[in-house]
Amino acid sequence: MPNRDNTIMYAMYVIGEVESNWDWTGVYRADPITIGMMQNYGQRAEICIERCRDADPDGYEAFKAAAPNLCAAVEADYGWNWWTGYYVNDAEADAWQTWAQRDENHVGQQQLWIDDANEYINLLTGWGLSEDRPQTLIYAMSMYHQSPREAGNVIGACGGSATLDTMHATCLNNGILGNYTNRYNTVYSRLSAWDGESAPPDFGQVGEVGSGGGGQNTSSGQQGEAAVTRVQLDNEIITLWGTGMYENGLACYKAAPNVWLPCEGLTGQQNPNQNTGGGSSSGNAAAEEMKQWLLDHQNAFAYSQGAGRMSPEDSGYTDCSALMWYVYHIITGQEIGTWTGDQQNYGSVIADGSGALPQDQMQVMDLVFFDWSLNPSDFATGSSHVEAYIGNNQLIGHGGPGSGPYIKENADAYASSAACWRVRRYL
Repeated sequence: MPNRDNTIMYAMYVIGEVESNWDWTGVYRADPITIGMMQNYGQRAEICIERCRDADPDGYEAFKAAAPNLCAAVEADYGWNWWTGYYVNDAEADAWQTWAQRDENHVGQQQLWIDDANEYINLLTGWGLSEDRPQTLIYAMSMYHQSPREAGNVIGACGGSATLDTMHATCLNNGILGNYTNRYNTVYSRLSAWDGESAPPDFGQVGEVGSGGGGQNTSSGQQGEAAVTRVQLDNEIITLWGTGMYENGLACYKAAPNVWLPCEGLTGQQNPNQNTGGGSSSGNAAAEEMKQWLLDHQNAFAYSQGAGRMSPEDSGYTDCSALMWYVYHIITGQEIGTWTGDQQNYGSVIADGSGALPQDQMQVMDLVFFDWSLNPSDFATGSSHVEAYIGNNQLIGHGGPGSGPYIKENADAYASSAACWRVRRYL
């Protein structure tokens, strides 16, 4: 039987990639408190902070000094409902990102994952999965980490003894998980290329965990002074942070196998999740300016939901909703929400429906929200994707995989493939 400890760390490597691109410092600001590589949400974030406090008392004291209100809430041990209404502020996000660069903090994040993963494995083996087949076990863990209910639906449909190919195909046919094609294609690609025994490569983990090769980081102290103090990989873009020319980040693109070259003009920010610019254009002029910006940046960005998605020109990547937030922000300075759910709180509804779009009612840079599983009457409960309308039966947006944004030449056909859509106007 494969070594369980090794399976657990390889699962952290695989799931950590699709959750945050292995960003131990990750803070997702669009939702209530969501932190760490595994994007621990709500009260899970509180538990993550507690584990990191236990593993790194000195680091916690510095964190507490910079984020006293957050730490007071942690120490008060509030319940789940309270935490799902708590949004971190800028100082708290910065404090976490500073603390989470320490190896000792990584130990705490790892320990939380190890505990979670043991529970996942014990539950999933009861559903028919086996530790003798770690590839399908980890694939099931990745689904369960995102949605326990839908993971159960997928495994109920394909069976716990399904092959990796069958489980992947069943997942992509699921009405909820199937909307995350890029996520599960990445998981499938990692697991199909894995021998089931090798340890993961170095992704910032600490300690000798598991068996086999894989270059684990075995240091136990914080990194000393160096020109480069942090390296982050996000969808073929490597960003270096440190001193001197690396203070605000240096982005490097992949020019050849194992060769990355610096991108002149693509330096990052100390907090790559925050973009502080903002334009002031309005009306039809703003709509045309935003349309042109999107056209000028076709296929310019990789797809990722990582921490840099809000600043695509700095990070080199974005997702559907962050792209729309960014173009509205830099051209108009408007706040339209940073993810599809929040974007329902701004602007005005022009139309709801299914099938062809009401283009006679639409204007350039209206945003069209889509869902592939809901009934039209239930659209207000959520959406899966957003595109910008640019006239002439065309949409433009970035839904991955691969580079974007890119044009959908037949907006009516694209809209008809969804269960329902909603058109919102922000100008």
